[in-house]
Amino acid sequence: FGISFFFGDPGKWHPWSPLSFWEKLFNSPKFAYSWSIIILDILAAISLYFLLRRIIPNLGRMVCLLSVVVVFGTHQATYSYNRAWITMMIGAPLLLMLLYDYYKHPKVYHLFIAIFLFWFVIFFGNFYNFTRLLSLGLFFSVLYYIYFKASLKKFLLKSGLLFFIGIAGAVLIGFWAFYSIA
Repeated sequence: FGISFFFGDPGKWHPWSPLSFWEKLFNSPKFAYSWSIIILDILAAISLYFLLRRIIPNLGRMVCLLSVVVVFGTHQATYSYNRAWITMMIGAPLLLMLLYDYYKHPKVYHLFIAIFLFWFVIFFGNFYNFTRLLSLGLFFSVLYYIYFKASLKKFLLKSGLLFFIGIAGAVLIGFWAFYSIA
């Protein structure tokens, strides 16, 4: 799809993006931008909390503190607060948990979650981070296939179905902005 500099990336610059509508709700664009950063950071900490809780269940309450420190500590290392990067911090842990659950026991609701997750990363982030999210998902899928020695035909069908339906559904849901970019 690429980035159209006339209408802009759907998450960052498009006049019809959810974040553009959010900024129009308030009188001060600075206030709206700051609150969107805070809300997205809280969502990033929550998604990282659930991933860490699943990976390291023995940490107990320390997982809560660790997820907050990781999310808010990353802002100290970056040059500015960027909503697009925060959506990647939200999407990556959720995608990893989704893929693991989907490959273990595929259910139809996993496809709907993938659609919503891809839509969120595109329309609250940007295409660049969306392609990074897809790359992470494909890398995890290859590692999962190698580690669990799954049947290649079934695995390709499962992963192809999830990514195709997730991307196609995200494009259809966000068509109000995609048609201007295309």
